[in-house]
Amino acid sequence: MGKYKLQSKAFPALAKFHQGTGTFSGNAHVVKPSSVNQDVSAPLHFGFESYRITVMSVEIETSETPNWFGVSFRQGIKAFDTVNIFCHPHPGHAGMKDEDYAARTGEWPKLFRYAEIFGRQIDIAQANHITIIPFLTNASYSSTGIFGPNWKDIVEQILALAKIGAQGGPPTDPRARSADTPIESVKYSSATRKKSGSAPAAAGVPEVSGHLKSVVLSDFSHGRTLMYTVRRQSPGLDRLLREVWDFDGVHAAVPVSPRAIVYDQGDGGAHSPTTFHVPASRWQEYHHAILKPEQLHGDFPAMLACHAASISCVG
Repeated sequence: MGKYKLQSKAFPALAKFHQGTGTFSGNAHVVKPSSVNQDVSAPLHFGFESYRITVMSVEIETSETPNWFGVSFRQGIKAFDTVNIFCHPHPGHAGMKDEDYAARTGEWPKLFRYAEIFGRQIDIAQANHITIIPFLTNASYSSTGIFGPNWKDIVEQILALAKIGAQGGPPTDPRARSADTPIESVKYSSATRKKSGSAPAAAGVPEVSGHLKSVVLSDFSHGRTLMYTVRRQSPGLDRLLREVWDFDGVHAAVPVSPRAIVYDQGDGGAHSPTTFHVPASRWQEYHHAILKPEQLHGDFPAMLACHAASISCVG
């Protein structure tokens, strides 16, 4: 038995950011994977694609941090043997204060959106990745707190809870809902949601099997530094690490191993076959304008993770 006990709890929706915990369906804008290539003059194309996912909020019964995790996976997942651990940007840069962390108040509820952002894109790509997001405080960001030293036990407990949810158990919130979901915005704003009906009932209980075989580390913005910290602080992780997905990362060297899928706003030649330069000029079909780099920044994890999942060699 591990040192920490995990449990899944309901987490409320936050208007314009995420739908909270539960199983729900909707539609989201993503970059069409077929339009992502290494020609910096080629425009990106976009689709409004449907998804159906389960999102969970998992907590550890301790005052140590991180004691809160976002989890998501697609309905119809075939195997629970690949996890995608997302390294979020520094919380202090988004106004999140450690004194608000325990109660999940202040700006912290906004961070939960990444579970849905990744879950829906991984479903659209039909990849069998379980997204896990350790929500780090400002104090634990530079060390990973209790996550690194205990990562495997924590991940395996999360997988056990997720399997219960996938097989029709009551992980948190059994309600099924439907909504059209806005994309991520660096300014924390989004389009008004459209009205939609209730999601259909689940067609059946999926069969899931397997044990942890593969880890993907994803990062966005300053999360690139966290990704390297997670690698250093997590014993045995490199033996299972198959890929790194880097979305416009900053403040650390561009990842190259074991297999790095990298997206940036540069306009030069590709550094590798899995490096994709997607400057603002390529996004005009969606934005109808050339945005400033800081305005475009949030679109990278919100709409390019679908491409990463489509070309991933795992899951």
